[in-house]
Amino acid sequence: MARIGVTYIDIAKAAEALRSKEIEPTVDKVREILGTGSKSTIAPLLKKWRLNETEQKENNGLPSDLIDAVKALHERTQQMADVRVEKTETKYSELNTTLKSELAVAKEINTELTSENTNLNSSVKATIKDNKSLNIKINDTTINYDKVEFQLRLSEKSISELKVNTQELKQENQDIRSHFEHYQQRIVEDRQQERDQLRGVNRQLQGRIDQLSDQLLTSENLLLIKNDDIADHIKSIDRFKIESHELQIEALKQDNQLQSLCSQYNNSVKVSEDQKLELETVKTDINQMNELHIASINKISQLTTSLSKAESELFIEKQKLDIAINEGKAILEEKALIQGQFIHLQSTLKS
Repeated sequence: MARIGVTYIDIAKAAEALRSKEIEPTVDKVREILGTGSKSTIAPLLKKWRLNETEQKENNGLPSDLIDAVKALHERTQQMADVRVEKTETKYSELNTTLKSELAVAKEINTELTSENTNLNSSVKATIKDNKSLNIKINDTTINYDKVEFQLRLSEKSISELKVNTQELKQENQDIRSHFEHYQQRIVEDRQQERDQLRGVNRQLQGRIDQLSDQLLTSENLLLIKNDDIADHIKSIDRFKIESHELQIEALKQDNQLQSLCSQYNNSVKVSEDQKLELETVKTDINQMNELHIASINKISQLTTSLSKAESELFIEKQKLDIAINEGKAILEEKALIQGQFIHLQSTLKS
């Protein structure tokens, strides 16, 4: 850190160095030797040095011990003031550098935490969005599950109805078979009875052969009609068998559809369970991200507190620096007062 300014001693030493080289001290040349100081500061001090040099030349008759003692006192006072100002400036420079470094580190950490917080917020938003998508998928899956369950119920109802119809057809088939067997047995019995009657009539009533022949023809006609009826019944039975077979095939198809629906249902349940597990995993990730977010907020709060504390300490150090500057000003005023006393003493001795 640059010094606050040049002092009278610095100007005097530079001017004496120029004079020793037989060079006339000027403001620019003194400033070249010192390497610092403004012309407005150097000019009055150089003028004062010229006046003091002139007075010293005029006061050659004064005791040298007195002049040396006053000079030593003045130089010692000036050196003490310069040392205290230099120490104050060095302390302030070191403290300011340290505080600036800590402030830069705190700002960098705050920037990193802000970026991390932003990334966490983005991750949380993306996770919430994925969670909403998963909820939508779960709702769709639930709707599909309800549809499949409804179709399954309809299929079960259709299968129950088909089973009832099949059972009824089987019962009707059994009834037809029972009636047909009974009818065949009855026909056999009727034929046997007719044969017995014909044999008895043939034995007993040979004269009534023509009549019996007509009756036999009539009976044969009736038998043909009955045979036709039996054939129709047999065709009906065959038709019922075909329909029963078709119903069995249809029932088998319904059973396959039922098994397919059951498989789809099981797959839907499995997918729903997988989605539930995935949702639980996402919820766990969200909770972990929320915990990290809370930890980041706490860390930011701690760093903010540390930053506030550092700012407070910086403010206190600035106040200390102001006090030190005021003390330096007081020392400069004291130096100026001693210089005035020295000039007054010189004037007194001269008179």
